[in-house]
Amino acid sequence: MYLIDTNVLVYALDGSRPRERARAITWLDYLIATGAGALSTQALTEVARVCLSRLTPRWHPDDVLEHVQSLARAFHVFPVTPAIVAEALRGVSRHKLSFCDAQMWAVARLNQVPALLTQDMASGAEMDGVLIVDPFATDVPPAPPG
Repeated sequence: MYLIDTNVLVYALDGSRPRERARAITWLDYLIATGAGALSTQALTEVARVCLSRLTPRWHPDDVLEHVQSLARAFHVFPVTPAIVAEALRGVSRHKLSFCDAQMWAVARLNQVPALLTQDMASGAEMDGVLIVDPFATDVPPAPPG
């Protein structure tokens, strides 16, 4: 199973980056088809923020709501809890991650999701049982770990 970072969700929507968009869509289609993808509430929040403020043209809030609900139906969603925040702070200290990256890692770690799909960390690195996979480094998604 893979926990999907926000950057994959955003690239799937961003027409200004066609190469990244195509790879992100390939991964998301694969993860939906295999049931091997999961999200965190953090990713849903961040993708909503990006749709409302950074994508061109800006999305209407009703369209953002529809998209976020669609993602929540397509993937299992793990909540960000106080334990996740505490583990993220440990990840900042131990692994020298930014807090946002550490929180995504903590969601994967505490929910026993063996891989984090992100381009924000070193692909191939393993941190306390969570493998980092860069979705833009390969054309073909590998079989999900675990």
